[in-house]
Amino acid sequence: MKKISLTGFLFVALLLPVVAQTKPLKENLKNYFSFLPFYVDIETMKIQLGKNAEFKFHNDPNRDASKTIIGTLGKDKNLNPVAFTNQLIIKYSPSSNKKRKNVSVKWSINYKLEDLPSALFDFEKIKSNFKPYFVNSTEKKEIGQQGEQIYSTLLERDQLVLAIRMIEYNNFIHTISIEFQEVWKIPQVQ
Repeated sequence: MKKISLTGFLFVALLLPVVAQTKPLKENLKNYFSFLPFYVDIETMKIQLGKNAEFKFHNDPNRDASKTIIGTLGKDKNLNPVAFTNQLIIKYSPSSNKKRKNVSVKWSINYKLEDLPSALFDFEKIKSNFKPYFVNSTEKKEIGQQGEQIYSTLLERDQLVLAIRMIEYNNFIHTISIEFQEVWKIPQVQ
């Protein structure tokens, strides 16, 4: 009996911190992407983003508008005023469960060549904002085809992977991208 109780206690003691960290992670994502409504279908997402005066929709003939939203933000608490452009891509795709959708979100933020210090500062700030909520972290540096340096940080927890990348170009712009994919349970409208 004591062995079962001790095993149960250890299981709960090891599991609770993992479960407890998942909720703050979701809240942190919602806070960072505060302009996005979470766990809604694509039509509701479009309506909510359309109500945001800082969001501007863009059309891309290469993407299916019934599955993808593309746009830019004019201002946001997490958007450095030094950044001169940004792009948000939200893509919905089917899941094995009809009540759920795979949703991927990618926010790319561009900085002028001379604003490299601001870009590097923002990159480190974004990483430090999310790292405490993830179990696994992988960082790597690569050189791209045009000689650009690509710094990647992949953060993993349960089934959520958050990728934070900084592309440092030698002759054009610098880009930070934050992207994640998650399975959302979409409430069914009656």
